[in-house]
Amino acid sequence: MTSMSGNNPSNNASDRYASESFDVFTRSKSVRNTFAAFFCLWVMWALLWLMRLFFSRSAKSGDTTNHSSADRGTTTTGTGNTRGHGIGKNIKRAHEYATHLLLGLLSALIVNSLGRGSGVSVEVLSWVYFGLALTWLVLELMGIRFARMVLGPIEAILLLVIFIIAWSWGWPVWLP
Repeated sequence: MTSMSGNNPSNNASDRYASESFDVFTRSKSVRNTFAAFFCLWVMWALLWLMRLFFSRSAKSGDTTNHSSADRGTTTTGTGNTRGHGIGKNIKRAHEYATHLLLGLLSALIVNSLGRGSGVSVEVLSWVYFGLALTWLVLELMGIRFARMVLGPIEAILLLVIFIIAWSWGWPVWLP
């Protein structure tokens, strides 16, 4: 096989799995551990979903009949009653963030796995991502909204780095 530039394959990371099947890549312990980080985040998402069901103020978790302001943490019903900060709002918000964090990590891991990118560096980044996501979700449950401004951009940068690694180390292009 020759690479796109006409040179023989080297020991670049993208060439490491050139002669191996997708199955060999996915059996790697580091690839398994990246998806273990994803599974742990999924467990957190599932727990928040269950908590949202139990602590929801209405039969539907997405009920929009009440006028609400998520940023102020108050809910005004049609009769003018105002309910203060509730754990239900914090759980709902944390669950929504967990959904976004979960989908972001899943998409990055899929791109990395299909492209047979780096296993070890993405493993480390996945666990860092999980740790920061866990911190963010706990702070969101406590009602500390400052975490959004700090941890949100860090999480986005980590996903961007995983995607960059997936595209630069994986997805090799060879001419027949």
